[in-house]
Amino acid sequence: IQYDAHLACEAKNYQEFPEHFFQNWSGYNLVQPLLHSVLVNALIPQFYSYYVPDNNKTSCSFDHLYLSPILLLEHCGISLDPATLSLVNREECASLLLHFNHVGWLHESIAECSVVMK
Repeated sequence: IQYDAHLACEAKNYQEFPEHFFQNWSGYNLVQPLLHSVLVNALIPQFYSYYVPDNNKTSCSFDHLYLSPILLLEHCGISLDPATLSLVNREECASLLLHFNHVGWLHESIAECSVVMK
């Protein structure tokens, strides 16, 4: 959406997330209130950059030209289909969201398209 501030807000969040959100670990974690330990994974994809083009320096002479900002993130896989997930995978997804919340962040778009798996 042209001139939507969503990407800028998301980029700001990525810059403010704690470093451990991006890190992959080997091992298991127990996240309350879950009863089983789950694999420890990165909570979010690697954030590489947020680029806002300088529309004043474009070489095109079109007045209606709009260059969208770019949020460059790691490719993390495909969107999940909850109906096909095993109980272990569901608990792993829940643990990531719970960990995100325990650290004080609120994910405001828990939708199938917002959760991906490698």
